[in-house]
Amino acid sequence: MSEQIFINSKRRTEQLLFLAPKDRYLLLLKEQPNFFQKYALKHIASYLGITPQSLSRIRNQLSKKH
Repeated sequence: MSEQIFINSKRRTEQLLFLAPKDRYLLLLKEQPNFFQKYALKHIASYLGITPQSLSRIRNQLSKKH
């Protein structure tokens, strides 16, 4: 169990360091779509390591593409 916690922590750290905010958002949307129903956008932005304003811009950009 501690090994799984370590792996998850390492993966999250790598995502924060190496993925662009837009990519982190898309990954979260793909892997955990229920987050967006459970949590406020300001908390999701914090989890992604961005400001709520940046999250809003990312969401607007993606909605214009679809």
